[in-house]
Amino acid sequence: MKSFKKLAPALGALAIASVGTLFAQTTVVTTLIEDDFNRTGNLYGTHPSGGTMADSVTWQGYNGSSLYTNGSVLQANSTSNQADFIPLTMEVDSGIYTLSATMTLTARDIISSTSGLYFGLVNEAGITTTGGNIGSFNSQGVGGWLFRWLPTGNELLTRVGSAGVLTGTTDTGLISATAITFYIVIDTSSENLGNDNVTLYNSLGLATTYLDYTEADLAKIAGLKLGHQGVTGTFENLLVTVETTIPEPAAVALILPLFMLGYAFVRRRK
Repeated sequence: MKSFKKLAPALGALAIASVGTLFAQTTVVTTLIEDDFNRTGNLYGTHPSGGTMADSVTWQGYNGSSLYTNGSVLQANSTSNQADFIPLTMEVDSGIYTLSATMTLTARDIISSTSGLYFGLVNEAGITTTGGNIGSFNSQGVGGWLFRWLPTGNELLTRVGSAGVLTGTTDTGLISATAITFYIVIDTSSENLGNDNVTLYNSLGLATTYLDYTEADLAKIAGLKLGHQGVTGTFENLLVTVETTIPEPAAVALILPLFMLGYAFVRRRK
């Protein structure tokens, strides 16, 4: 017992340090999907160029020819309209997802109520929608088109509010912009569900908005989608990442000796 009494101060210090590190975590960012569109041919049916999901998913939707890769970018041809999606699901407490894509509007060919370049989510109902478009260009409940760059070039529509309305922001910076990167950030943590846990923003700093997604909403997400109607443009640098937290190795290494010493102490008492 005397030897353990001598160890008591050290055990106490180790216990205090272990409690402090018990909550230490490190952040890990994993690239799930990455697509640089450096191949040639129709987008439909192809695998993304990288990411942990690259070999298990393909672009789906409408096997048309107006969304095609030309060796460096994804080209949207104005002669038609098309939307394709890539499967992606999310669960509560699975991390913080960031979806991004860069769009360039190169020609305003057909100005109508639905013209533009689009970036957004597809929900489970949208997958069974018939026709060339995956869901509606304007509204589709949870998900739908979250961004729309209008053919006039100076107006950007971003989904806002619980009703999911696309609200326009007009800015002269949009006219001179050669490319805009759009971001969808979805926090799936249970403590933030339904409380501004979806953030929509872009590289120009215009019209940052927030949406409230519940657990039921997350369950409806079935993928991300790109589309166009009545304009010519390009998509580049598609990226989907998820940020998760795990216990730091140092914390585990520090706690383990404490358990071992405690076990030895109990055996010695017996």
